[in-house]
Amino acid sequence: MRLGRACRRTSAPLVSEGVDKSNSPWVLALVLGVVAGICALLCFPFVLVHTWHAVKDFRVHRKRSGWSLSVGPDGITTTDAFRRTVAWEQVGEVSLTNIQARTRHRYTGLHVRFTADTVVPMARPAGWYDLEPAPRGKKGNVPLCVLGPMTEQQRFDLTNALIHHAGECWDAKADESP
Repeated sequence: MRLGRACRRTSAPLVSEGVDKSNSPWVLALVLGVVAGICALLCFPFVLVHTWHAVKDFRVHRKRSGWSLSVGPDGITTTDAFRRTVAWEQVGEVSLTNIQARTRHRYTGLHVRFTADTVVPMARPAGWYDLEPAPRGKKGNVPLCVLGPMTEQQRFDLTNALIHHAGECWDAKADESP
């Protein structure tokens, strides 16, 4: 007979004590909540900036005053906060081109390149409501008036008036329809 130690086998319990946390719906909800919170924090600056621009645009549009444009034999007259007339003798070139503002908007404007001996006015173009200054066009052209939405007939009438009164100063090649 062999006297010796009895060999004891130990095995892992088949059922663990406590709750199995890996399958708990609360852990899944917590993880999803943390992920959603991080996404919200990352998106918040973009939403804030977009809201600020929308409020600024609304306030500026609401305060905008009326303006007008007249093309005649004496020159181009615009009215906004004040009246400004540019005589044809001061105009080197006139065109309808796009104004790309620093904001998200794009406008069509009546641009004038003044003659060399003309003092270029520093006033905003009529109809310009943006807080940023109006950018100059190509070849140093200055936007004189921002054109609002026009029908085809209004655009045709404006183009004909510029052809008739501006003569050789009219640059039809620069015309960019919106």
